[in-house]
Amino acid sequence: MMLLGLLKMERVMNIIHPAENDKVIDPGLRHTGYAPTGKCLMRDGKLYYCGYDVADLTAHSSFEECAYLLLHGELPNEKELCGFLAQLRGLTITRLNGFIPPRRNCGEFRRLLTLFGPSWMHTNTMDTLRTMVSFLGTDAFKEPATDNLILHNALTLMATMPLFVAAIAHHKKYGNLRKFPWHITPPKPYSVAKMFLTLLHGQEPPEEEWKALDASLILYLEHEDNASTHTAHVVTGTNSDIFSANIAGLCALKGNLHGGANEYAMELLEEIGDASRAREVLEKKLAAGELIMGFGHAVYKNIPDPRCTVMKPIVERLAQTHAQKNLYELALGVEEQVFKLLGKSPNIDFWTAPLYKFLGIPAKLATPVFTMSRTVGWSAHHMEYRKLTADKRGMPELIRPRSSEYVGPEPRSYIPISQRS
Repeated sequence: MMLLGLLKMERVMNIIHPAENDKVIDPGLRHTGYAPTGKCLMRDGKLYYCGYDVADLTAHSSFEECAYLLLHGELPNEKELCGFLAQLRGLTITRLNGFIPPRRNCGEFRRLLTLFGPSWMHTNTMDTLRTMVSFLGTDAFKEPATDNLILHNALTLMATMPLFVAAIAHHKKYGNLRKFPWHITPPKPYSVAKMFLTLLHGQEPPEEEWKALDASLILYLEHEDNASTHTAHVVTGTNSDIFSANIAGLCALKGNLHGGANEYAMELLEEIGDASRAREVLEKKLAAGELIMGFGHAVYKNIPDPRCTVMKPIVERLAQTHAQKNLYELALGVEEQVFKLLGKSPNIDFWTAPLYKFLGIPAKLATPVFTMSRTVGWSAHHMEYRKLTADKRGMPELIRPRSSEYVGPEPRSYIPISQRS
């Protein structure tokens, strides 16, 4: 099955390229494909990871099992999954040393966070996360980039990101890491969602809560050649390392036209406050030319986002056990009014907004939580792109588009500074 898929991809790579001086103008590259993939398929209103319907994966699987699927191309058996979870747990324990109160050879991540000045309390959390990932990747080239080392680095990123995001949340809230529970023992069997919520709140979360977060992480894992994955591809194509590719993806995800939209979706719900005010607030925003974040999608033009079909019932179930259950009714009201006003359906960012509110995740942390998941997708694409586009030297295909149109001055002579008016 995998061999057949690789052969299909090989045929895709054998496309006849246009003449060197010919250019195909495609604003936003919306109709341009350049990288074969076996990771994600969007077809007939459904989303598939390596051939599996994401709705089935969310119902029957776990984030870690799906991460294994993307990184290896197949779901693990029991022995493989146990080994995978043990490796992630071991890496988590190792990286927790970076948050121990400073002592010899420990506490490096803790010390890094203290370097940010007082103004850092007001900066975008993604900027801080970017810096921490960059610090983590400083050892990326100490050994040759073998397949095993790249996979190890992918798992290191997967295990460390929840620690980074939780630590940033603590530092944002308290101005230090005195309450960060670095001494917590990672759960067995290991779960990213459970570990993250435990670090965030200082105690083990109820099962229904960490499993709801687990489902959102599955839905955020991968989404074809989106803006951040494309950015990661570009860096991978230069023969750079997996940390650099992830940092590039993270920078692209920060933008509010991509992953950054989810924190604005929560702010929208908080601003409206009650479903009875939804139409009034939305009409004012539209009249002012503001974008309504969390609705519409670049690839889901006339169909609902299939991830919302999975996430919405999870939010509804969780709402029944929370004091803020009216938040679900508010989200329903906003969804209805936006569709009436704009004809747009919500995307996954809209329905994770109330979910994260129920889980006690601050709105400013929504995009970093998204990053915790998508890091696995970027890593899987990094590994795949290196392999599928490799030339005889083992080098990946460099991605180098041409400018669509030159709009500057025609060629002209240099004017000495003494002659310029």
